[in-house]
Amino acid sequence: MKIKIKHLLMMLLCISVSSMMLVSCSDEDESVMGPVAINSCQYTATEVTPIWTLVPNDNCDGYVIKLYKGTRANVGDMVEEKKLDYRTCKCTFSGLTPNTQYVISTQAIPSAKSGFSSAQIYWKEFTTSAQ
Repeated sequence: MKIKIKHLLMMLLCISVSSMMLVSCSDEDESVMGPVAINSCQYTATEVTPIWTLVPNDNCDGYVIKLYKGTRANVGDMVEEKKLDYRTCKCTFSGLTPNTQYVISTQAIPSAKSGFSSAQIYWKEFTTSAQ
């Protein structure tokens, strides 16, 4: 009985070790930095100020913040794009149309040190106040 259990355990060990050696195929690129979340979006009838989370350490060279008309499901024309320093966590877009839907996107610019080739985009919808 002891020998059978021992052989069974050895077989299970061999199976588990060989399954760990299998290479998995995935569409996910692990060299992509995660999204930069917008924590707060302060807006009036004609301005918006998104505030986002700074990427820690030396992983980021800056941020690309874009403002579009429309919704996330139906993104319209880009209104403005800002490229900002890695120490900046907010910006203001002015001259917006009252009572209009807009979408803001935030994306980090990965530094060479980070090991990331690109970064995911974070989207935030809002509607400006009526005048």
